[in-house]
Amino acid sequence: MMEPMPANGRPSAAHEARVRTLATLATLAGHVVEIDALPDGGRPDVLLVRPGDHSVFIGDAKATETPGNAETAQRLVRYTAFLRAYVRAGGSGVVALAVPTQDPYGWLRVLRDVCTRLGDGRVEGKVDVLAVDCAVVWQRFSGMREQGVHTGNGRKTTRSGSRPPLPSLRPKGTQAMLG
Repeated sequence: MMEPMPANGRPSAAHEARVRTLATLATLAGHVVEIDALPDGGRPDVLLVRPGDHSVFIGDAKATETPGNAETAQRLVRYTAFLRAYVRAGGSGVVALAVPTQDPYGWLRVLRDVCTRLGDGRVEGKVDVLAVDCAVVWQRFSGMREQGVHTGNGRKTTRSGSRPPLPSLRPKGTQAMLG
């Protein structure tokens, strides 16, 4: 059973544990620069950038929300709208949800539906059960600033695409922008 939101309005212990799980996964993948907010002001539970390639990790923990929650779906649509622009500009990223294990495939359907709105290729989505009470539902997206072209002789050359610059992101606690 899902843990209800405490009367004090603060996130539950289950929610906070899932936030830590997402932050740990992101950090292990090299996403270590904390970003204050998305350009539209959205603040996912975990928003980190990997410095080397500017890959963005967008993570949202769920404890009381259900896959059928319309407000949650709308928030995920906003997060993926940013990611769509980021990928089209040549960036890459991951959207991940840490959810209760009771219905990870319901959350996978939500994530697939939301990510399909990106319209850029196939959406596979993955589910990894990490603990008896926590699964991570995730989708990786990548764009290429330089597209590989096979020449037919076994070699691969590159051509630069004319893409807009990556959207700017502000590291938490600074005035400087990444991008």
